[in-house]
Amino acid sequence: MKKLLLLALFSGTWDQAFAKDSDWKLCKGEGIMYGANNKLVLNSYEHRNGEGRANDMTFIFGGNILKGSLDSSESSSGTVKLKGTNSSFKGTASMDYQTGVLNLTGKFTLNKETTDLNASLKCETL
Repeated sequence: MKKLLLLALFSGTWDQAFAKDSDWKLCKGEGIMYGANNKLVLNSYEHRNGEGRANDMTFIFGGNILKGSLDSSESSSGTVKLKGTNSSFKGTASMDYQTGVLNLTGKFTLNKETTDLNASLKCETL
């Protein structure tokens, strides 16, 4: 009976610590790519990585899924590289926590065709 009670207390404490130490956002909006406005979605998960903080990102454009990470230990912006099967993005990600807007600026490549990407995505904390 005591073992079960201790396990329940540990479980509750772990869940609370986990929730207070990470930030999960879903960002969506439009960005200019290939000369047109396109719908874009980005999942952002900021968490501790042992050395500081990391921001894992999953970028979705149509059926293309790109993944990468941004070191967010010192700043809410920096260089980010995202890779997918036939696509990639290299540029800058900058989060404005006051407005909840994530700005992406850089080069997006899909099937070896590169374009400038400039997007402002409104983020919602999940």
